[in-house]
Amino acid sequence: MSPRRGGLHGAGRACVACACVLGCATTSTGATDADVARGRQASETGAAIVTTECARCHGRRGQGIADAPAILGPRALPEYARESPPSGIPGVQDPQMAEIEQRTEPAGAKMRLPFRTALDVYNFVSQHNRGPRIRSPQAKAAHDWAAVTFLLAAVGADLPAGGLTADNAGSVPLPHR
Repeated sequence: MSPRRGGLHGAGRACVACACVLGCATTSTGATDADVARGRQASETGAAIVTTECARCHGRRGQGIADAPAILGPRALPEYARESPPSGIPGVQDPQMAEIEQRTEPAGAKMRLPFRTALDVYNFVSQHNRGPRIRSPQAKAAHDWAAVTFLLAAVGADLPAGGLTADNAGSVPLPHR
C-alpha cells in the first residue's frame, strides 16, 4: 500500500471536523445586527449616543470590555450585578449578599440596585453616565432616555408606543434572558 498524498487521513480529518464544529458552536458576544436595527428603530438618537459615548467602555457591540459590563447582547442588563469570583468566571451575585453589601457601603458609594424595569436602568444610567456634561436637566434627561430606549429595544423589551418616559418606565419589565 502506498501512502496517500495531499490529503488528510483518519485522525487528521477528525481534528479538522472537530475544529469546524467548535468554531461554528462559538457565539459572538454583544448585539447582533438585528438587535442594533431594532434599537435604532426605537431611538436613532439613542443609537448615536451608545455608539459615540458608551462604546468606549462597553465595546462596539455593547459586549462589555474589561470591568465594563455587557449592555447589549445575551448577558446584558442582568437583574443583579455580576461579580468576578476568584476563578475569574463571571457569575450572578446573590441578591441577599448584594443587600448586605449595600448596607455596609459608605454613604454616597455607587451601588447598583436590581434591574427589573426600564426605570431601574434609567435611574442607573442617569446617575452613572460618563458621557458629556449636559447643564440643562431637561436635556440630560432626554439624552439618558434616548440611550435607555435604544438599549432596551435592542435587548428585546416591549416598549410603549409613545416611547419611554418617567411616567411609564416603571411598568416596562426587562426581558428575561
